[in-house]
Amino acid sequence: MMFVGLLIVVLVAAIGIVWWRVWHRKRALQLLIRRGHSITDTQVAAAMAALGAAAPAASLPVADVWGHGIMAFAYTVADPQAKLTRAAVAAALSEQAQAAGFTPLSPRYAPFEVTDWWQRGGETHFDVAYVANAATSEYVGDVAKVS
Repeated sequence: MMFVGLLIVVLVAAIGIVWWRVWHRKRALQLLIRRGHSITDTQVAAAMAALGAAAPAASLPVADVWGHGIMAFAYTVADPQAKLTRAAVAAALSEQAQAAGFTPLSPRYAPFEVTDWWQRGGETHFDVAYVANAATSEYVGDVAKVS
């Protein structure tokens, strides 16, 4: 009887420890993504200003469902007067990142990569990845293979 009670206590403690570690990891990833989101928003707003375009009103994480700390965010610019191109936005992001002192994680990618681009209904939609960790770097590589 004593053995069964001890076994239950050990089992409950093990489940509690595993749950705490999973919760702690999810919280750390959320904080990482939130910080990356803020940094990316600032850089995108500066790049849009440099291009003479309106700053995106809001942005959303694109890849948070993966659960690996991928920092990629979707933007929409509703400025039909701005003649934005993917190359121009990528160049402006690169210049802003360099001016702000960001260094690339790897020589393959810039600190901020435009991973998707489309125009619809007078709006320009694009995704930007903040390549600050290995998971985001792998994500950018995977998206490039599909594109």
